[in-house]
Amino acid sequence: MFIFPVVQNSSIAFEGPARGRALMLPGGPISNHPNLHVEKIFSGLKYPTSMAFLAPNDILVSEKDGTVQRIINGHIQNYPVLKVNVDRTDERGLDGLTVYTNKTLNITNVFLYYRVQAYFS
Repeated sequence: MFIFPVVQNSSIAFEGPARGRALMLPGGPISNHPNLHVEKIFSGLKYPTSMAFLAPNDILVSEKDGTVQRIINGHIQNYPVLKVNVDRTDERGLDGLTVYTNKTLNITNVFLYYRVQAYFS
């Protein structure tokens, strides 16, 4: 399940360590800040580690096993965008991704952070 805050007012200021923290309740988390709300956008991924937005309703999601999934308008695509051979020992795996778009050249780059499996001879 992915949960993210949606900023409704761009002039948000958090003061002190207790402001803006989400509370976990039996029905799910809630935000105690009046300009943020929590919205479930997708569920069903095994071990998601990171996400990045290509567009407002177009999300890339990395999973620990090395899979990059794409979710468009709340629906996961039939096939992964990418599968990387990663070391899945303990907390290792595909740890994160980020997106950079060069608007002048109209090129979008996706950067992955992962640990490859070590091979010893």
